[in-house]
Amino acid sequence: MPAKTPSFWYEQKDWRSCLLSPIAMLYQLGHCINYTSKKPFKAGMPVICVGNIVMGGSGKTPTVQALLKLIEKNNIAHNPVVLTRGYGGNRTKPTVVDCSKHSASDIGDEALFLAEHGTVIVSPDRKAGAEKAKEIGADLIIMDDGFQNNTLHKDFSLLVVDALNPFGNGSTFPSGPLREPIEKALKRTDAVISINGEVALGTTTLSASIKPITDNLDLEKNYVAFAGLGRPEKFLNTLEALNINVTSWHEFADHHPYTHEELDALIKEANDCNASLITTEKDLMRIAENHKAKIQTLPIELSFGEEDALVSLMKEKVGAC
Repeated sequence: MPAKTPSFWYEQKDWRSCLLSPIAMLYQLGHCINYTSKKPFKAGMPVICVGNIVMGGSGKTPTVQALLKLIEKNNIAHNPVVLTRGYGGNRTKPTVVDCSKHSASDIGDEALFLAEHGTVIVSPDRKAGAEKAKEIGADLIIMDDGFQNNTLHKDFSLLVVDALNPFGNGSTFPSGPLREPIEKALKRTDAVISINGEVALGTTTLSASIKPITDNLDLEKNYVAFAGLGRPEKFLNTLEALNINVTSWHEFADHHPYTHEELDALIKEANDCNASLITTEKDLMRIAENHKAKIQTLPIELSFGEEDALVSLMKEKVGAC
């Protein structure tokens, strides 16, 4: 069962962070050895890496979704595919995602969500996934969540950062939310995608914003809200910013696999207080079909502030069709 993000990761560094710092040093040593011991495999096509340096909650998934649209719109590739490890799924061999056949327990919630917008390959072994991409006629790979993975040669690396709280307490896991020190990550970064504001990191930075799509929201209704994300409180903050009347809030761990009992309880609670249930699109991927009709989602859309500059950078690094 996934664990909730520790609250102290996004607070001022305290005794808990200091107590865990020796383990964090060992974790970073292991990561460094693992990363440098591999010789990157050349996929035979351009590879764009989209990643982050925190343990979830930066906006990486909507960035991948928007990037896929941008690549197709500007003819940077004819047949781009998203390659992801499929966190939360059980597939060990490269799998082309089929939304009509696969579930989140098969291939993970993020892969299932992204597959609604383009071709997705799930493969814990990124080299094998790249070979599968070539087999199905792909001409560009978007490597999702691959910043700390050195299996594939990357032609263009984008680091996604949430400017509202980019690095938490600034410590590495498990002392803080960072997967690696900031300065090390920046050395491998071609550009930073800064969401919800600007963050000064001394490298090429492009802005992006995420806005909710509110067409189906009823401001007169009461809502029981729930989410299982890296930082689920961001969903609650969004609802409150929209002046949504949230009568009850339930927070789950990132990638939490909802049980029938949990969903039945949430539905009963909403019915008892004459409210509607609402969650995120990604959470809906982990909900059984017989419950989905009773749950509303708040879709979000990411847009790039300097779209032309991002397109120019991509074309410079990977070319165009």
